[in-house]
Amino acid sequence: MGTYKGSGVVANRDILREINPVLEEKLFELLTPEERKIYETAIPVAKFPAPVVAAIFEKSAAVVFPGDPQAVFKMGKKRAKIALHGIYKVFLKITTVPYLISKTTQLWSAFHDQGKMWVEKESEKKAIVFLSGYPELIPSFLETTAGFMAGAMEISGAKNVHIDIKTEQKDPWKWIVTWEE
Repeated sequence: MGTYKGSGVVANRDILREINPVLEEKLFELLTPEERKIYETAIPVAKFPAPVVAAIFEKSAAVVFPGDPQAVFKMGKKRAKIALHGIYKVFLKITTVPYLISKTTQLWSAFHDQGKMWVEKESEKKAIVFLSGYPELIPSFLETTAGFMAGAMEISGAKNVHIDIKTEQKDPWKWIVTWEE
């Protein structure tokens, strides 16, 4: 199993603290000692075991969006909006959605140390994002990645973003992305 960059954990921590610090206490009740240590001490450049990060993301999503089947997706969107601030946000506002989607591969490799991602444009407002070489990818990473992509696309001006995750085949994984401008 691969590793995941600490900046996602830091953004996750920031989300909980921004929404309501009491949520963090609820999260601590759910985390294992290993998960809590990583959650509390993560720094952006560190790398952590992907299963531990996935558990932190899943449990955080359950605390922020209790009972919501799209909780992990929604946390991915929030994570994008925190991670892509400042100069990134300005850049996203002036770039096109197709260009942004083409850069998805660089975002994947910035956070993950496993898997090769690529994008195939299907039409003017439809693309398929593929990920190979990571058949044991944790399902919640499919959801949080979709949420992150949707959040980034919305920052760049896309409307009605829809991401359909195809799980029938694990190598490559597929996200079918459609949007309006």
